[in-house]
Amino acid sequence: MIIFIHGDDDCLIDRRKNEIRRKAATDRRECDFFCAGETSAAAIADNALNLSLFASQKTVFIDRLDEAAKKDLDDLAEKLIPAPDGLDAIFVWRARIKPSDRLSASLKKIMSASTVTEERAPKGRALVAWAQSEARNLGKDLAEDAAEFLAREAGADMGSLAQEIEKCAMSVEGGRRQITAADAARQIFSKGAGGIFEFADAVERKDERAALKTLGRLMESSEEPLIALDRFYKTFLRIYRSKTLAAEGVSSGEISRILFLNPYFDRNFFSNVSAHTLKRAADVLALAAACNLKLKRARTSEEKKSALTVLVAETLR
Repeated sequence: MIIFIHGDDDCLIDRRKNEIRRKAATDRRECDFFCAGETSAAAIADNALNLSLFASQKTVFIDRLDEAAKKDLDDLAEKLIPAPDGLDAIFVWRARIKPSDRLSASLKKIMSASTVTEERAPKGRALVAWAQSEARNLGKDLAEDAAEFLAREAGADMGSLAQEIEKCAMSVEGGRRQITAADAARQIFSKGAGGIFEFADAVERKDERAALKTLGRLMESSEEPLIALDRFYKTFLRIYRSKTLAAEGVSSGEISRILFLNPYFDRNFFSNVSAHTLKRAADVLALAAACNLKLKRARTSEEKKSALTVLVAETLR
């Protein structure tokens, strides 16, 4: 059996790998794990094709195939396709392969011989449903508004979202089964991120003085500038999407549903974003992307702080 896993979320890929590993262990199969970007194809193939004295069947996981050199990819396709009896080969490509992508002959050969599965992070309402399912697996009921809040604030990747849900499940008091929006907010804020949300709120209100004051406090507390920039970017992305939808004639109620606006946390959203224009929001997203490059190239923390402060000041002026 040959399985080819690809996708854009490491957490979901790792969960799929673990499912296969547990099944292999149940079936008493020997398991070996390799990183194609670090181990030569010859070494992987030699190990895969040599069964130990203690197992007549083997499952070999060949991870990060997307990092393999072309020659190694060619060698793996030649030596392991088709897979010999007793060998299950699990190839992992940690990026989404789109139908329009131009693939090498070797990769096509591997995929054509495989059961191909794509591990893709859910979006929109499906992400909220995933969060609630995750909580149920932990013996908790995640309220819909709490799921929406966590999906928006901690859903940059599925691993981060799963961790926050688990922390919420562990922190609810008195053995309660339900996780409320207030529980979710306390968990997010308990990480010391309260200042980040205060900063985002000031940006959303276009309150330059409050935003710069909060940003300065964050920088004094050793907050990573890239984290503050990420929150700044997400705030303007939400403003931009809201303005775009409104320009298309979408109602505020439908915008609230699409953007997962929470009636408690975002009760002033439409009032706040009225201070921004669609064109300006689009310009700010481009400026934030340029600032991201500046921060990554900056040699000192002072350079990072300066670049971010200038961006916020010029944007909200």
